[in-house]
Amino acid sequence: MRKVSLTWCQLFCTPFHSTDMDLIAEIMLMSEGYAAGKLLARKFMMLYRLSEALLSPQRHYDWKLRAVKTTLCVAGGLRRLDLNTPEDRVLLRALRDFNIGKLVAEDVNIFMGMLNDLFPKGLDFCPRNRDHSFEKHIVDAAHALGLQSDKEALFTLKCSQLREILVVRWSVFVVGPSGSGKSEMERTLSKAQNLNGEKSTINYLNPKGVDRSELYGYMHPATREWKDGLISQIFRDLANCTTVKHEWIVLDGDIDAEWIESMNTVMDDNKMLTLASNERIPLTPPMRLLLEVENMREASPATVSRGGVIFLNDTDVGWAPYITSWIQKREIESEKQMLTKLFEEYGEKCFHHISRNLKTIVPLPKINYSMSVAYILEGILGNGEAFASKMKQLGKEDGEKLFEMLFMYAVVWGAGGPLASDKSGDYKKEFDKFFRAEFPKGSLFPEEGLVFNYVVNQETIEFEHWSVRIAPYVHSPGTVFGNLYVNSLETQQLTAILDLVVPYRRPVCFVGAAGTGKTTIMKDKLRHCDPEQFMFLGINFNSFTSSYIAQMAIESVLEKKTGKTFGPPGSRKMIYFIDDLNMPTVDKYGTQQPIALLRQAFDYEAWYDRLKLQPRDFQKCQFLSCMNPTAGSFYIDPRLQKSYMNFSVMMPNNEVLKFIYKSILDGFLSVGFSPQVQKMGEIIVDATVDLYLQVAKYFLPTAIKFHCKRFMLRRDYAILVRACARFCLRSYRTDYRHVQTTSTFARRPTS
Repeated sequence: MRKVSLTWCQLFCTPFHSTDMDLIAEIMLMSEGYAAGKLLARKFMMLYRLSEALLSPQRHYDWKLRAVKTTLCVAGGLRRLDLNTPEDRVLLRALRDFNIGKLVAEDVNIFMGMLNDLFPKGLDFCPRNRDHSFEKHIVDAAHALGLQSDKEALFTLKCSQLREILVVRWSVFVVGPSGSGKSEMERTLSKAQNLNGEKSTINYLNPKGVDRSELYGYMHPATREWKDGLISQIFRDLANCTTVKHEWIVLDGDIDAEWIESMNTVMDDNKMLTLASNERIPLTPPMRLLLEVENMREASPATVSRGGVIFLNDTDVGWAPYITSWIQKREIESEKQMLTKLFEEYGEKCFHHISRNLKTIVPLPKINYSMSVAYILEGILGNGEAFASKMKQLGKEDGEKLFEMLFMYAVVWGAGGPLASDKSGDYKKEFDKFFRAEFPKGSLFPEEGLVFNYVVNQETIEFEHWSVRIAPYVHSPGTVFGNLYVNSLETQQLTAILDLVVPYRRPVCFVGAAGTGKTTIMKDKLRHCDPEQFMFLGINFNSFTSSYIAQMAIESVLEKKTGKTFGPPGSRKMIYFIDDLNMPTVDKYGTQQPIALLRQAFDYEAWYDRLKLQPRDFQKCQFLSCMNPTAGSFYIDPRLQKSYMNFSVMMPNNEVLKFIYKSILDGFLSVGFSPQVQKMGEIIVDATVDLYLQVAKYFLPTAIKFHCKRFMLRRDYAILVRACARFCLRSYRTDYRHVQTTSTFARRPTS
């Protein structure tokens, strides 16, 4: 007799069978009132199987059981509301309206084609269900918020889709690239609901801006005392509120597998937030959870299936509505007309060419270019009244010519300012060629040099070279070497941009490699700010900077104004200069905690008190930053980068560096040294540069000589020039005037 040995699983575990989705769909359709449930169920599941196979593999797509169940529930609701329309058209409407909102642009036509094949000619007789009265409220809300929309606009459709999905889903992912309009869609829908008599509130929180223990709460390991977290406090407050019809919790931050898994019981049918203290806070009927993210690369399929999805493509809204809203806020009617005409002529051509053919030093969306152009024009034109009177004095022809020249200057720097110059090419030169060839008025720029090298002279109505505006270097003997500042062509250009935008509290980020002078330009600008109007604080990020350290540093100079509002002392404005913006440690999910906190500050001008767990607003604060894209995390969160005006700062060539350090050394030698010694300044600088280039060329780091550092041109030049100056001081510290000849200067005394 053969001996049979069976494992425990073979004895007691039942075999797993795949779910019969067709049968589930058939039963649910029949229960929802569809007489032809069997045929429609086959079409339903065929569409979902084809969608999973043929559409692009997006992480936010879900064609499994939870998505099937939700769509079937929507189909049942539509059937009960419309008993006279044929069943196949009702189901077609549910499949189209409920799924089209989560598709990326390239998948929409494919999905509609599959619907047309499964339901021949059905789309022609199946208009979308529209609530025209509420769509009017959406348009009114958009206009009240300074946005552009009408009943036929895609933005209005997205708002309507979000409202429809919130009826059947209590957790919704709002997904889309940076600058696609996710936050504005939520604000617009909330305001539209208020206009419709449905009281609506929004509570914003970036879950990556705090630690996980601060997010959900924790049990103190020593005292076993429970400490509440931000989410638990918000949930409890909203659950106890009974006077609001729509209570939204917007988690505006990256998803990772740690904090999002703790929300699973909230997002599924339990609708319950379970804490480590054994407290269970229910998600009441008015409450909805919105997760606003750029992508869902770290979300598991189980997490994706628990929520509905609204996807906004970068082309759904685009940059043009932002510019239209900005122009509408201008006061002079003639100025509005000229701005509209010029943006139509220059805007799309420049932005599209840069996005498709050129390379920026950090990735940026088109809307960032339009924002930067608008900010520069705002600094040039002011409120428009003074410039309008100047145009009247010049006459129509000269006035319009001057206006267009200023607009070209703004486009060149707003759109072309972030362009890179690296081993792959000099993209500013490429932009110069494109601009001169594409636009007829590009001929107004002189042929010599790049368009970036010229600025508008409003008196002569001509472009003049920046070199004529460079202020000469004036040596100050008592100044610390690190604070010496010599103007060059690039520093003058970037300082002029700062002068235009800083008074309007616009954030600026200089991006460039180490030693290019980013920090020096920023600090020089801050030193020259009016101390009666501005105060500033420098914050250096590093790999140990956490969101708590960053928040405490920012709050350290603020004082309480009224209630939960904080601001700088007195009536002054606060400028935070954050250096090495991209240096904080990147966690395993690709997020930097201080960057997440800064993004909440940029978007909402508020964050939460970490002790009292109450929102804290701040006012009259702005941010200037520098970052090195070749170190640290290389790039930061695109949603924060988009909020900055970004300008690339390239390494100056040898001629510029010689000019800078010759100016410094000549200024030093001009105090107490003889004319013969003063003539040695240029020789010393040239020799230093030649020696440095030879050392940098031949002393390269290898596997054995790994201690040989990579030489940083500008910074190492500064060290060498400072060493020369110190040598002179130590050699002749008793009396500079006894140095009479170059030979005695070159030879250090032995005694």
